[in-house]
Amino acid sequence: MRSIFKKPEINNEKPAVLRGGRFSRLLILNISTCLLITNAQISIAKTVIKPGKRLHFEKINTEKGLPSNHITSIVQDSIGFMWYATRENGLCRYDGNEIVTYHPEDSVATSLTCQNIKRLFIDSKGALWIIGSVGDIPHKGCIDKYDPLTNGFIHILSPNDSIPSIIDIAEDRLGNFYFSVTDIRQQNNQILKAFNQNGSYHIKKISPLVFDDNSVLPANYVIHRIINKGDGKLLLGLSQYGIVEYDINTGRVNEDDFQNLNYYFNRFSFKIDDILLDCNQNLWIAAHKFLAKYSIADGSLQYYLLPLKPDGSEINPYQDPIKNYYYYTINQLYEGSGGQIWVVGSQCNQNETFFRYDPETEIFWHYSTDPYDENQISVNNINCFFIDKSGSAWLATQYSGVFRFSLPRPFMDLRSISESINFNNDNVNDVLEDHENNLWFGLKGKVLRYNPKTKNVKIFPLKLSNQESPPPGTLHIYEDSQNTIWVGTTLGLFKLNPSSQEFIYLNHVTKNQPNKQNSIRANHIPAIYEDHEGNFWLGTAAGLCRYDRQTNQRKYYSISEPTKNVPNKNIIYDILEDRNNNLWLATRNGLILFDRKTGTYQLISDSTLIFMPESDEGFYRLYEAQDGQIWLTSSLPYLISYNPLTKKFVYRTEKTGYIWKYPITGIIEDHNGIFWFRTTQGIIKHNPILNTFTLFDRNDNVNYYYKDRSTSDIREPSYLKNNILRNYCRLRSGWIMIGGKCGYTYFHPDSINKKYVPNIVITKFKNDYTEKIISNHSPNQITLDLPWNENYFTISFSLLDYYIPAENKYYYILERYDKDWKKCVKTNSVSYSKVPPGQYTFRVKGENSDGVLSRNEATIRIKIVPPFWKTAWFKILIWVLGLGVVVLINYIRIAVIRHQKEELEKQVVDRTQALIEKSKALEAAHNQLEEKVQERTQELAEANVELNREINIRMKAEESLKRSEEVARVLLNAPIDLAMLIDPDGNILAANNSVLKHFQASENEVINHNLSEFSPLNLFERRKIFLDKCISTKLPQEFEDENRGRIFHYHLYPIIGMDQEVNNIAIYIRDITDQREMENFLRNARSELEKQVNQRTAELRKTNRQLLKEINTRKKIENKLRTSEEKYRDLFQNANDLIWTMDKTGKFLSVNNHFKNLSGYSKKELFAINPLTLIHPEHQFRIIRCYLKVLTDGPTGTELNVMTKSGEIRPIWLKMRPIMKNNQIIGIHGIGRDITEIRHAQQELRESEEQKRESMRQFILKLAHEVKNPLASIKSSAQLVASMNNNHNPQVEKHMDIINRNVDTCNKVIRDLFSYAHATNYQFEEVNAAKFVKSISDFIEEKLNEYPYIKISVNYDRDLPPIYIDEFRLAQAFQNIINNAFEAMTKKGRFTLNVKALKTEKQVQFLFTDTGSGIPAEDLPQIFQSFYSSKSKGFGLGLALTKEIIEFHHGKISVNSILHHGTTFKVTIPAVP
Repeated sequence: MRSIFKKPEINNEKPAVLRGGRFSRLLILNISTCLLITNAQISIAKTVIKPGKRLHFEKINTEKGLPSNHITSIVQDSIGFMWYATRENGLCRYDGNEIVTYHPEDSVATSLTCQNIKRLFIDSKGALWIIGSVGDIPHKGCIDKYDPLTNGFIHILSPNDSIPSIIDIAEDRLGNFYFSVTDIRQQNNQILKAFNQNGSYHIKKISPLVFDDNSVLPANYVIHRIINKGDGKLLLGLSQYGIVEYDINTGRVNEDDFQNLNYYFNRFSFKIDDILLDCNQNLWIAAHKFLAKYSIADGSLQYYLLPLKPDGSEINPYQDPIKNYYYYTINQLYEGSGGQIWVVGSQCNQNETFFRYDPETEIFWHYSTDPYDENQISVNNINCFFIDKSGSAWLATQYSGVFRFSLPRPFMDLRSISESINFNNDNVNDVLEDHENNLWFGLKGKVLRYNPKTKNVKIFPLKLSNQESPPPGTLHIYEDSQNTIWVGTTLGLFKLNPSSQEFIYLNHVTKNQPNKQNSIRANHIPAIYEDHEGNFWLGTAAGLCRYDRQTNQRKYYSISEPTKNVPNKNIIYDILEDRNNNLWLATRNGLILFDRKTGTYQLISDSTLIFMPESDEGFYRLYEAQDGQIWLTSSLPYLISYNPLTKKFVYRTEKTGYIWKYPITGIIEDHNGIFWFRTTQGIIKHNPILNTFTLFDRNDNVNYYYKDRSTSDIREPSYLKNNILRNYCRLRSGWIMIGGKCGYTYFHPDSINKKYVPNIVITKFKNDYTEKIISNHSPNQITLDLPWNENYFTISFSLLDYYIPAENKYYYILERYDKDWKKCVKTNSVSYSKVPPGQYTFRVKGENSDGVLSRNEATIRIKIVPPFWKTAWFKILIWVLGLGVVVLINYIRIAVIRHQKEELEKQVVDRTQALIEKSKALEAAHNQLEEKVQERTQELAEANVELNREINIRMKAEESLKRSEEVARVLLNAPIDLAMLIDPDGNILAANNSVLKHFQASENEVINHNLSEFSPLNLFERRKIFLDKCISTKLPQEFEDENRGRIFHYHLYPIIGMDQEVNNIAIYIRDITDQREMENFLRNARSELEKQVNQRTAELRKTNRQLLKEINTRKKIENKLRTSEEKYRDLFQNANDLIWTMDKTGKFLSVNNHFKNLSGYSKKELFAINPLTLIHPEHQFRIIRCYLKVLTDGPTGTELNVMTKSGEIRPIWLKMRPIMKNNQIIGIHGIGRDITEIRHAQQELRESEEQKRESMRQFILKLAHEVKNPLASIKSSAQLVASMNNNHNPQVEKHMDIINRNVDTCNKVIRDLFSYAHATNYQFEEVNAAKFVKSISDFIEEKLNEYPYIKISVNYDRDLPPIYIDEFRLAQAFQNIINNAFEAMTKKGRFTLNVKALKTEKQVQFLFTDTGSGIPAEDLPQIFQSFYSSKSKGFGLGLALTKEIIEFHHGKISVNSILHHGTTFKVTIPAVP
């Protein structure tokens, strides 16, 4: 609601309500009230509130680093940092990536004082002020000022000053600051004034506040807001009274300009929440129950009552008791660009207080919250609103932290001109402003004339002579010198008749009409132009036409025949006459200069032309700039112009500043000589003098044609190309209109300000030893000294542009280390390591989402100090010391040599004499010693031989023990069961990890401890019975036992030593509790199932009897069946499976929602496309075969891969059946299921089986290697013994034969083990079954060379279906069966292979039949078990492998044998569907 007050005619003196005694106050109050009610003309009008556009928010809360979600104030400093004030959790600085928090610290003098911050303020010099209190203590107010040089705080007012709560701050033009202070307990309000003297501040209290007549402002009126009005005055918002004015020079207050306003506040007991003085000197006042706008100039007052009653109706302040309804609190008023007022606050009756007031339309746009959308505001309590320099808006909330959203740029949208004309539905192809400033819009089949002043719209239909023809598409609207409107369309030319106000259709003359030589030879008319001589030219699809408007005669200049200069391409898109009266044509050939006198053409071409005239390219639009150059549009991603003076084309590409590869579709030059280019991706502003380019796209609210990359479609009329559309113009007022995908973008070039240039800062320097927060306010460059061992570090930086922070880019270089600039991708930090000692400068610059580089380069100097032994002074000192040491050593050496020489000469004489005497004695002793040495040498040689033999034996024994210990430990720890080795007394000698885990003890706590220590005595006694039995009988024992509620199965194996006594016992324990529980569960489940089956059977019998009774009442249920049909449709649409129907031609008739969601196509697209496009190319033939089989044989199914719209491949199992009507197939019904998860599970199962197989393979390889070497040694020893049997002892030969046979048998087992262990991964492929049988037949024929006495027979069908197998592995399995068959026939026999297709089971059957010795009946059940064989040689591992290979192919193998008559193996392999 809004009411407008005229300023009441009252006495100029102050109302006595503010001064004098109690009696005089009441008297004058009553008189003033009567005067106001009598003179004020009050009218109630509606406040227009509309829902605003849905905003996309970015949330910053405790999960992203905030210390608290309760934010009270937001500002941005001069550098560009965002500052957040929290309640009781300090101050936060945000750079777009990281949050730095400042807390009060008692031990740091420059730390923050305020903990409960109420407001942040940026003064005229860019300094940050913080006002608040210490916690919630009202008399502990404090004021801090941020010092960027120290990254600390200057305490203007400390808590020790005992100042009450500080509410608001303001600054005058002299740099003095005023703070509103209120102590509610003492009923005292005052103002603090801070004087700036030489950088320090002195505080002065202004209290009480006195009017001009010396009356005092009552103490119970809290000064809620204080703002600088200018002209040396402050405006004070009193929470329970109104507005007063404080004169800075006189120190007095008055309310002369606010009597009317204050009266209303006093009458209804309103409380002020906030005040704002806008750019038009209107004072906005926010109260608990309304919003007011007060004009200081004329005293008019407008009230906006935003809350509603509980029933949704509006409130009348003079009839309704407002205080009884829910109300809201406006926490802040904020003025944005263009005088827009933002209103934020707390909720009202669950309605959000978040509005934007548009002064031009006087509309309040309301923005709602959504707690369930992570991209929306989730709470209703908004404390603060702020708009930063980059155009981002910030909201501080009470419970959810900070929300940010991007404000739209100054480009405006025109989507409709009336309620019935909506450009979202009608594509506009051209626009024109006529001589009366009317706007003409060309649509398909009609033209609109719109008067911007009167908002009047008139529709002119474009009627054709043939009513059955489709409506024409508008190509060009033109106004000639006679103010006549012409329209060129796809079906001819139209002219507006000014008298009838209807368009006259002028099409080309057909062959049956006269004057054909003067007709327009094509109805497609993209261009209309009138030259300076009044000639009227038409550009058509068949060439150029000169049209006489008086006689309706036409002259056609054909270029249909190719000439020397012009190829055969006729269409003319645009016509231009330049300042020299030359006529230029934009054609598919290129740029053409037309000579009106001779009627000839000249194709403009030179060596710089990018596309050749023979190509299908061309020019579409022409524009002559102020400098005489002709600009052209084309489908090429370049800016192209032609200079008629130099006769050269000029191309602007990425190298010359045009970095975007978007084709230009329109050119407009404004009054300042600035070019505006329309592209498929936005609008580009070009300054030809500075050669700068700026792109404005959807982030700037630009509406433009766009290409859908998935379909390569352009949202525009199907009969036009994007390049051909004009759809743009410059109005006489200077405004520019550019058509887009759903209307127009219109703007005034002067309102498009220069884009915001952000600062870039270095925020943090970090390594393992130090972490430094950089303030970036210091005028001096930051220098860091690092020791040589801290030569690795990380530098964080941030571009202070918050509009689209995810699209900010960074470029950096570490000078003297990096060779060139590097680019940061999706990160705002860079790390360096192993940087050699030296001095470096790190430089970084940024680029925002608009492509604007940062205003500055952030730099930091880094000095890595080398170690002292690499410094120059240390190297010089070492060199000097080394030289001195060399000289001293040389001097000492010479002196020593001289002394030694003298002593040596003396000793030589003495020693010579002594040696002569000793020589004789030594000669005698030498002879004696030589004899003893020979004796001792012989003894040592004998002892050495014996010692070496013992050493070799010990070394071999140690190596054997180590290997045995490693094998035993691997075997011990390999199984998951509990395994241990104990002696006969129960002491544990070894245990695997499972035992340690079960006992919950370490290895030292288990080994050499008795088993009884780890189980209750009674349990141990039961187990000891079996232990004693195992020792006494020397046989393995098995038993089950229960412990701690778990059932365990025990295996006891005695280990018998050389003395034939049990030395140790191996115990294996398995937990079978789950197995027993599962058996009991299955037993109970089976019993329960039988009960349910019996119960269900009885129910079905009863139901059957009821159905017989209901047959006669079926007609009554037909109406219910119709309802069930709707339910079926709902089930069809919401089923989890893919369901569809199609006709016999394969066209979709219906699909359910799951089918649509999985494919990614809409239903309209699915009904239009060929279903084969959904199938992967490799499976298209499979679905065709399945489709044809449904039409011939009935229901069938298959599995195939489908391709979604996004290109994703999904495996699908599907089944199709025919839809019959009158015994005729009319369509196909299909159902499918997405088996992606099943395939993933199967893949994981295969990988698990492969891991299990790999583990077993490693075990078998080790076992085979361990057994193979002893067997080789045994066989070598046997051969040696056989060679020594010279007497040919029959007993020796018999035993040697037994040894050799057993060794050969073991070697065969080892070969089978190696074959099993070295099995490679299966390589499946689709194989022709007949060719595969032929390869098996070839193998059988080769066996005849080894078994010539056996007859063979191979029979198979030639049309066998293909099979999906690993050909090598399956052939290996079949060869094993064949080898066994041939080995079983020692005499004449017959082998037969029969192969046939089992069509009913969709399998291929292989029968291997021999007439050999057969297999005993008792051996048949174990024939495929590992290490089992009915033959005298071997252990049967080959057939076990054969069965495994066949089952891996999802096949089956079985055997049927009669002893002494033969054996038949039957193998079935699935056929490919």
